[in-house]
Amino acid sequence: MGSIPTGIAIDELFGKSRRLPTHLTFRKTHKSNLDDLKEESRSSSVNGPSDSHQTTTLLKKSTSSQDGVDFVMATKVTTSVCQAHIRRNLMVMATIWACTQVNYSMIAFYLKYVPGPLFLNISISGIAEILAHVTVGALYDRIGMKPFFFVAHSIALTGGVALLFQDKYENAYLLSFFVLLAKYGVSMGYSLVYISTPFLFPTKVCGTAFGVIKLVGAIFSVAAPVIAELEIPIPMSIFSICSAISILGALVLKNVNQIE
Repeated sequence: MGSIPTGIAIDELFGKSRRLPTHLTFRKTHKSNLDDLKEESRSSSVNGPSDSHQTTTLLKKSTSSQDGVDFVMATKVTTSVCQAHIRRNLMVMATIWACTQVNYSMIAFYLKYVPGPLFLNISISGIAEILAHVTVGALYDRIGMKPFFFVAHSIALTGGVALLFQDKYENAYLLSFFVLLAKYGVSMGYSLVYISTPFLFPTKVCGTAFGVIKLVGAIFSVAAPVIAELEIPIPMSIFSICSAISILGALVLKNVNQIE
């Protein structure tokens, strides 16, 4: 479900600029120099022992330098998570992911309690989800991460608050519209957490961060079926609170590209 937005994010992250990060550029250059020295060592063995000895000495120094580069890069990976903005992004994104995944899972279980034709509500929910993923993929670059999070969860919050009073609406189509708002907003938020993650963490720790926040979201989403079975209007109250938390959390996220 999130594979298409993730693919878009990866393409947008690496497709616009082909310039390698500084540490990777240095390592690539160093490898080229090392290859040149090896080639020179093979050719100098034909020319004479003095040239061969000199080239072998340079080759040993270069190999030692390579080991130093590996050590420095390993140290950078270890210390990256200790940086303040990385820790903040990790904690905030884990919270947003948990809230979003609870809402996304819970509304699917809750649809059977929404007044009106169940088939109509499920159809509206599916259409809203498709439109949400298309919207995020098409407009993410134009709107930006923070504004998009605000818009998505504000729409979800509007639909959730409206469904708090679902028993007072007599028009089935009006209820379906509120279901569409809630599902459309939370589906956009669900796509956004996938797309935004590569922009919030350095490449060397992005995979680890993605795994951590995805695990947190999966753990909290276990409660979604239980929440959906609670007495009305508790489920939509929790839905609205989670949407509000996601809005506030998105305000403190920092794009790692802007920081660096």
